Amino acid sequence: MNLQTRYRESFNFTFDRLTAAITTVKSFDEVLKRLKHYNPPSRKIFRDFREMMQQYVQAYIECLEDDIGTPEALTIIFDCFGFINSNIDSNGFSLEEKNAIIDLLHSFDEVLGLFDFSLLDSLDIPADIEELLARRNAAKIEKNYPLADSLRSEITEK
Repeated sequence: MNLQTRYRESFNFTFDRLTAAITTVKSFDEVLKRLKHYNPPSRKIFRDFREMMQQYVQAYIECLEDDIGTPEALTIIFDCFGFINSNIDSNGFSLEEKNAIIDLLHSFDEVLGLFDFSLLDSLDIPADIEELLARRNAAKIEKNYPLADSLRSEITEK
C-alpha cells in the first residue's frame, strides 16, 4: 500500500486502500500459482520474448532510478503480469521462458519484496486432480469452455 505513493509524498491511510492492497497481493499470488501449474510446450526461446523481458527490466530500473518511483514500478509489474497471463492462456511460453519469467519476478522482488515464492514450492497433488487439470487445460485449448468450467468446479470440490 505504501508503495503506491512516492516516498517524498504524504501517505494517506484508508481502509479502502488497505483492501485494494490486499487484493493486489492476492493477484500477485494468483499469477505465481498460474506459473506453477503451467505446463509449457517444449520449444526454444523466441527473440521477441528476450526483447520483451529486457524491456521490462529496463523500464523497472528506470522507474526506480527516477526518485524511487515505486508507483511506476508497480505499473511495470502489472503490465508484465498482463503479458504473463495472456501467454499462459494462449500456451505461449516454453519451459525456458517460464523459468526466465520466474527469474525476472525474483529480480523485481529483490527491490520491493512483493511476491510469496513459497507458492512455487512443490506440493503433492493427487494423480486424479492432475488428470482433471490436464483435461481442463486441453478443454481450454480447444475452447470448450463449458467443459473447462465443469472440470474446474470438480477440481475445486476435491
